[in-house]
Amino acid sequence: MFARFAAIYGPRWISAMSDERIERLAVTEWAPLVAALSDAQIRAAIDAAKASCEWPPSIPIPQARREALPGVELCVGCQAVSEARR
Repeated sequence: MFARFAAIYGPRWISAMSDERIERLAVTEWAPLVAALSDAQIRAAIDAAKASCEWPPSIPIPQARREALPGVELCVGCQAVSEARR
């Protein structure tokens, strides 16, 4: 998944993951969500983000926006990640 983000978002993703410690933390944060999804759900969420998000999606932020700011539109990729979590 991170390799796809690197290919899709290039320097935006790569610079965020340029430190091994940060990458390990990101893997730790993403792992529970990813473990709960099927391969098809992961592919669909990444494809939706690729089609509509200028920046890679964040796991915690879409849910926080949904809870704290009802009615705020999320990008399609963030919506796909949020929906896949249900």
